[in-house]
Amino acid sequence: MAFQFSMFGLPRLEIDHRPVTLPPQPAAFCSFLVLNRQRRITREEVQAAFWPDAEPERAQERLRRTLYLLRRAIEPHTDLIAAEGVELAVAPDASLWVDYEAFEAALLDAHRTDQPNREPLERAVALYRRFGFEIEGTLRDYALRDGRYVDAYMMARLRDEEPS
Repeated sequence: MAFQFSMFGLPRLEIDHRPVTLPPQPAAFCSFLVLNRQRRITREEVQAAFWPDAEPERAQERLRRTLYLLRRAIEPHTDLIAAEGVELAVAPDASLWVDYEAFEAALLDAHRTDQPNREPLERAVALYRRFGFEIEGTLRDYALRDGRYVDAYMMARLRDEEPS
């Protein structure tokens, strides 16, 4: 099972290249788990992050409801979310691709040598564009590289509709 999670723009989940409709609260919760997937998170941490002003019983109820809605949205692939006692996590064995991680990896690949490698930078820009970002402006002659001036892009998501 291949999972793709996108955080550029609105959070989106795909399972085997099929989009999954996530309600807003489960989408935010899934984002939180993905961003923290290197560790297990306690239910109390989630409650404090999402419902800091709620009474403990009310926060527990909201978390239960959010988990229910998330599991319902990803059925029959509920094993994506691991829940053991008071701890929650993205399943450690899940095959999960995350857009921001691919973006960061491309940037790191570009700067592994003294001279930046253009191909990984182009991959990073293409990834941004895939999720609806556009080059909003170009800073001409922004930096000196290898004895010549190069441009830099400013990118933004300029429209509200979701990319296809």
